[in-house]
Amino acid sequence: MAKRGPRPGTPTYVPPKPFKERILGRIVKDANDCWNWTGPRNAKGYGHTFFGSRVDGTRRNVATHRAAYEAWKGPIPEGMQVDHLCFNTACCNPDHLDVVTSAENMRRRAAQREACQHGHPYNAENTYYKRDGSRQCRVCKREHASRRRAEFGPRPIPERDCAHCGKRFVPGDYATKCCSRACGQHMRRDREHRATAG
Repeated sequence: MAKRGPRPGTPTYVPPKPFKERILGRIVKDANDCWNWTGPRNAKGYGHTFFGSRVDGTRRNVATHRAAYEAWKGPIPEGMQVDHLCFNTACCNPDHLDVVTSAENMRRRAAQREACQHGHPYNAENTYYKRDGSRQCRVCKREHASRRRAEFGPRPIPERDCAHCGKRFVPGDYATKCCSRACGQHMRRDREHRATAG
């Protein structure tokens, strides 16, 4: 008895293409040699695709640039991120990708920006550099401090001991080390007396 073929309309199994071939089939190269992904993208422009196999349970939805890096260059160490050297989020050219830490990725993105998220320029007068080397907009920093003061009031100043009499007091504009001007004058006189006596 001859073997019957599939019924009309029954879909036949088509083996999936190799992943590299799938990537190359859904990209458009531009003048900068970027491989721009033409498939699904998220709101930030990063492409997404399925990577892995259903047979061994490794199939998963991943960012296209991460999948391209794994396909052409190898596995990504745990906790590391793949940075676009071309600053094009849709690009999945493995030569434009670099594995870095999250902190390094953030520093590179911040260094690329010419203005803060509110449009204030990062120039010499308006840029504040933190200890870790990151930048902060001075205008936004002042506005944030003003909002906090309006909402919570001025930050409480902790009490300290008077350098002359030991009395507890709250430092102010004129009194920083001593509780009063009189105590400050007494402390200066005592210092001068000790200096002349010595």
